Amino acid sequence: MESNNDHTFAACLKCHAINRVLHQYVPQAVCFNCQSPIKFKKLVSESTERNFKDLVQTSDLVLIAYFSTPSCMACKIFNSQFEKASIENLNLVFTKVNIQGEDPFAAFMEIKAYPCLILFKNGFEEKRHYGIMNDLSLKEFIQ
Repeated sequence: MESNNDHTFAACLKCHAINRVLHQYVPQAVCFNCQSPIKFKKLVSESTERNFKDLVQTSDLVLIAYFSTPSCMACKIFNSQFEKASIENLNLVFTKVNIQGEDPFAAFMEIKAYPCLILFKNGFEEKRHYGIMNDLSLKEFIQ
């Protein structure tokens, strides 16, 4: 029987279907709907405005969303810490949302600075943090 920390969720960037992926299949994950590869960095998947809301609503696990832009230096610095945290917290879903050029979505999500972490539980925002964190601060945010 599968336990509550044996899987993660990821949105397909091609067809936008939400996929439940067992950790053991992450390296070769494909979308159940269109068979497109699902890319992960460690256990961090990518999301877009088009599929993010569905991902938040579908996940039966706590979801941590990382909003960033490729041009943000602080985001580049924080990427590896976020990826490391995904491996250390198998009972959570980690997703990264590139918000560059998505001003209406950023406004809808009330993103005021980058990087921005938002923790969702049962489909609702529980807390958020702006800026980079050290490992201890990230661990405290996640708990």
